[in-house]
Amino acid sequence: MVIKYLATYRDEFGEETVAIENDGKTLSLVLRGVKFIGKNFHSFVILDNVFSPENHNFNLCLGELCSYSIDCDIPVRIVSNDGDTTTHLHVHIEYGMFDELNKINHEVLHFMLEHDGQVYQSDGKNLYSTFDEQLTTLQDVLPKDVYLKACWSCSFSDYDIAGSGMFGDMACFRNTKNEYLQVKNKVELTKLWDQRAEDVQEIYLCSEFEKRQPGVGGQYVGHGNMQKSG
Repeated sequence: MVIKYLATYRDEFGEETVAIENDGKTLSLVLRGVKFIGKNFHSFVILDNVFSPENHNFNLCLGELCSYSIDCDIPVRIVSNDGDTTTHLHVHIEYGMFDELNKINHEVLHFMLEHDGQVYQSDGKNLYSTFDEQLTTLQDVLPKDVYLKACWSCSFSDYDIAGSGMFGDMACFRNTKNEYLQVKNKVELTKLWDQRAEDVQEIYLCSEFEKRQPGVGGQYVGHGNMQKSG
């Protein structure tokens, strides 16, 4: 299933409204007539690898789109004492240029979510931040009874022991629920890793969602107020 996010794209050449398509594994958008694809919001490359970009108005760094910002609204489910409702996670992304060491010189990731007439925001402070980190800081400021209903807060999801990428690096263990719920550390998670059902995005939601509880899994995922000890 492909979901479209209406987004505003900005760079030195101007501003335009675009549709970001998400098939659950890959993001894509058409920018000034050129289609880009990527695993996350910081890895867009031109779909046609024989395309010559010299006469088009965008910046490429090592083959990736760079020096831009994106604002988009992602529909998400949240749960509170009043029930299960839909809202939008507003995502603001800034991605700079590569420096002489081939490192991005500027990067911002910031979330905003409205619930019950109140606006809640992540801190947006960490350079090279990830969805996991920003969802954690957002969860920390939400009311205690409110949480995101998605893979990120599910009992059967986790990250590789090496850490998380910017977006879309979660593993789902819904096919080995009992085994995963017995996992208490990273070593045990590694043994189960190859039996995961699939890799999923933090914002994905399936019918087998269960709210994550403390003390379960590889003890790596942030999960805000659901932070595990150890």
